[in-house]
Amino acid sequence: MSGMRWFVLFCLVAALLLAGLGAWQLQRLGEKRALIARIDTALGAPATALPAALADPPAWDYRRVTVSGRYLPGPDQRLGPRVRERQAGVHVLTPFRLADGRVLLVNRGWIPAGMAPPAAGDDDRLTGVLRTRFRRGAFVPEHQAGSDMWFWYDLPGLSAAWQRELMPAVLELDAGASGTNPPYAGTTVVDIPNNHLQYALTWFALAGVVLVMLLVYRRQRRSRA
Repeated sequence: MSGMRWFVLFCLVAALLLAGLGAWQLQRLGEKRALIARIDTALGAPATALPAALADPPAWDYRRVTVSGRYLPGPDQRLGPRVRERQAGVHVLTPFRLADGRVLLVNRGWIPAGMAPPAAGDDDRLTGVLRTRFRRGAFVPEHQAGSDMWFWYDLPGLSAAWQRELMPAVLELDAGASGTNPPYAGTTVVDIPNNHLQYALTWFALAGVVLVMLLVYRRQRRSRA
């Protein structure tokens, strides 16, 4: 096979691969939009009672729920660093025993850096957003043994620190649970990047560039013939 034919074949294969990547990004775009729409719907819906068993925890992510029980005594843990209105601080994590005996981790809200976590109240009914999907980011540091500072919802590690088995979920209290003093609840943030349209356009543009290069090359070859 001549050099020109090899070049043509290479360009066609490259263009197909690039176009395929663009189509895949369009598929991911649809999936991400559906996910964001589901989360928006869940956050806007009335709170429902937490079921007796979370058969499918991921399906409950960002669902608003109510629970009944009591906060457990003992030292709180901190989740940080977290910023509120440009001020550094941490979130306060406290275990909450449900009426059926299960223990649920509760994010009670934000406090300024250096402030000791206030004692939990005697609330027996809580409402908030349930989180069930947890992943440590690539640049998130590991927890240091013996410290009460955590950098992500490491439920196995927190269970070991409290010596209590925690449910595979975290309840982030609604903003309405806050009083005039910290901790300030309402810490839920929906931050789901959705750049798939830009990625798709980039891949399609690259496929177009390859095809234009092929056309220019063929024209130059014919003009020299």
